[in-house]
Amino acid sequence: MFELIYQSSALNTFSDDQLESLVSEARNFNVAHDITGLLVFDGKSFLQILEGDKKIVEDLYDRISMDERHCNVNLRWSQHSAKRSFTDWSMGCFALEGASVEKDLMLKSRFENRLSDTLSHGSRLFSILSNQLYSACRPVLT
Repeated sequence: MFELIYQSSALNTFSDDQLESLVSEARNFNVAHDITGLLVFDGKSFLQILEGDKKIVEDLYDRISMDERHCNVNLRWSQHSAKRSFTDWSMGCFALEGASVEKDLMLKSRFENRLSDTLSHGSRLFSILSNQLYSACRPVLT
């Protein structure tokens, strides 16, 4: 199992309909290619966790990097993982409201990464979302 996490900046404002369309498109692709993961969007920045076969995930990341809907695509993490963190999600998606991907999620993740080596990076990020930023999360296309 391979896990990849990247962060990027939206070029334009995304409406709820556009975000739902993006998630729907990702889910269709991911189901067909046995990819699971999570997308977090704060209105300006995306953070995405992808899990699956290394070649498929890296090829998808290359394709995502070329997508003109965002810029400043930064690889934050890529490594083999013992298991999937998002076994039941072809693409989970949360919109952060009143919180920031960089300021709230990534900073807390960096701190918690020092505390636990037992969880994958994706699991740690999801733990932060569900435990510490829950009030700022709104599921998209549940």
